[in-house]
Amino acid sequence: MRSATVYALTVAMAFAVLVGNGTIAGANGFQVELVHPQSDSQGHYVGFPQVNNATVFGTLAPAGKVKAVTVDDQAAQLFPGQLAPFGAAADTPCLEFRATVELGPKSKIAIAIQGADGGTTRITLEPNADAVVQALRDAVRERPDSARDRCRLGGALRDSGKLEEAVDEFRESLKQNMSCVNTRVSLGIALVQLGRAEDALKEFAVATDTVPDYAMAWLNLGLVHARFTRNTGEAVRCFKRYLELEPNSSIADKIGRYIESHQ
Repeated sequence: MRSATVYALTVAMAFAVLVGNGTIAGANGFQVELVHPQSDSQGHYVGFPQVNNATVFGTLAPAGKVKAVTVDDQAAQLFPGQLAPFGAAADTPCLEFRATVELGPKSKIAIAIQGADGGTTRITLEPNADAVVQALRDAVRERPDSARDRCRLGGALRDSGKLEEAVDEFRESLKQNMSCVNTRVSLGIALVQLGRAEDALKEFAVATDTVPDYAMAWLNLGLVHARFTRNTGEAVRCFKRYLELEPNSSIADKIGRYIESHQ
């Protein structure tokens, strides 16, 4: 069981650190925001320095018009969205989508949205980290009080490896909107990447208290306990809550194996 457990945690951590923020504009009535890898509104995203199996995470609206989503021909899982995507009204019902694909430094990302009417909207993004970061820096300069723009910039900086700057932007965003659980989870992930697990633990704990049904907060909280504090009891508790919220997750079987091996 040891090898299965290590594999489960490795895959889960790769999945969990993909929560962040980004934007792309959709077409044919759809608005799409690519959350990770971070994107802008001009069809660019923060590319990876080497080939990775990555879970692309995004949000789109309006939810009622979406039948299915694919990313690079891989079927995406759909969940109720926590944040309206770029260009959509704040109260627009939206969906989150997640799909694991192989990305490299020059990979394009092709997103296809099948509408409830049978039509398909296709969006293609190209890697350009500098363009994304610059566009979001400009947005923050224009709207310094926008918590959402600061969170997006934090995501771009984190994906670009500028972790300290990312932490600063996430904290500024939370000063303007303390209740945004997505931002708090993104901050926690950046802190984990900086090796500040105890600080990250606090952020994930606040996130689960603020929005008890936000699955990714529970997943990340469990991962910190499993990998850093070695508190397997707390890790199991968090992972069980995650599976209650997302029983059909693509990593549900791996998380389940960890739970079985530590009870």
